[in-house]
Amino acid sequence: MTSYQFTRTAATFNEDGSVVFETQDNLADVIEVADDWMKGKEAIKTGLPHEATGYVSEGFSKYGIYVCSSHFGDSLLTDT
Repeated sequence: MTSYQFTRTAATFNEDGSVVFETQDNLADVIEVADDWMKGKEAIKTGLPHEATGYVSEGFSKYGIYVCSSHFGDSLLTDT
């Protein structure tokens, strides 16, 4: 797993078309992302088992990969 640190941010779209970004808290959050998810992506294309990797699935424009968050516990992250 590789750790990534970020600050949660919310975007609000106003009627005049402007966008306001606000941090939801002042604390940085950390998620851990499975290092081997790309190996699983390649394995499934060739029919090999991928369940032991962090790769879960993919759709038309996103990949589902395994992550762990201090706020939400184990979860699924979709990434374009």
